[in-house]
Amino acid sequence: FALSAFAICIAQITTAFFKLSERKRLFNEEMAAVRMYLRKSHIDEALQSRVKAFLRHIFDRRRIHAKESTLLKELPSNVSRSLRRNYLSWQLQKIQSLKGIGVHILHKISDNSAVLDLVPGDIVVTAGNVADSAWVIMSGRVHASGVPTKKRRSLIERTFSDGAEAAD
Repeated sequence: FALSAFAICIAQITTAFFKLSERKRLFNEEMAAVRMYLRKSHIDEALQSRVKAFLRHIFDRRRIHAKESTLLKELPSNVSRSLRRNYLSWQLQKIQSLKGIGVHILHKISDNSAVLDLVPGDIVVTAGNVADSAWVIMSGRVHASGVPTKKRRSLIERTFSDGAEAAD
């Protein structure tokens, strides 16, 4: 009996280990195919790096190869909106300047927000143009170019005091 119980425990541990590593293994297999495609298509190195970084980002943020996404897509639209609203409100509460704002207001901001995953090198705003939206960096880095160095440092220090990274 003890030997059978031990064998069952080992089998369950092995199964759990394989389940944990399966997502990463599948992603790595698909990334190998993408890398091969990019090389065979003679895509320049800079664009290859951007593509690979973006795919890694959306994998890390659980936008692809996430078991929960299949079930979450089945939620009724009102429940899905509430889930999104609560998630974005939770993210917005991390911003120093929004701390202390009521949940109702955070929900209104969330309702008028969009989550975007951008490729490294994407331009979100150009100096001198009138902004028509605000950006909240949830993860990653931003690079300010075309702005004089002194003004750029001041802008970055004011904007990224909450933990997001800024690159000169």
